Amino acid sequence: LGAARAAARAAGYEGAMFPWQSGSNGREETQQVHLNPKSGRWLPDHSRNQRHVNIAIAYNVWQHYLVTGSTSFLRFVGAELLIEIARFWASIATWNTDEGRYEIRGVMGPDEYHEGYPDSDEQGLRNNTYTNVMAVWVLQRALEALEVLPPHYRQELAAELTIGDEELD
Repeated sequence: LGAARAAARAAGYEGAMFPWQSGSNGREETQQVHLNPKSGRWLPDHSRNQRHVNIAIAYNVWQHYLVTGSTSFLRFVGAELLIEIARFWASIATWNTDEGRYEIRGVMGPDEYHEGYPDSDEQGLRNNTYTNVMAVWVLQRALEALEVLPPHYRQELAAELTIGDEELD
């Protein structure tokens, strides 16, 4: 979690941004170039933009809580992960004034092959449906995790993570 928080800050985001391919220390280890075996050329590798790995972590946390019903797990491990991943998604989303909605840009979808648009210099995809829908799911689960915690746990966690009313809104 510490390495994921540092990675988010280094990329200009809040919360925790987990790596697509992690070393034992939690650092991103995804290659930056890869060899196309067909052409023999080295090409940029943008697969580190598969930010949906964060969604998978949040999903597993929530499934663990649902299966075990452990508010202790939620209080001391799960909710912190959910909140920090939700913070990441809230910070990577940008408001599009023209469209009147938030957008997530520069990510790769879960198919691992579409890393950008043809003839575009822009890295990643804009508003990948899976990513956008599941990012909202993560935000909802983070709020729900706080709701299901007993009040004393919720207050402790809010103080530890400096969660204010404005952020919850």
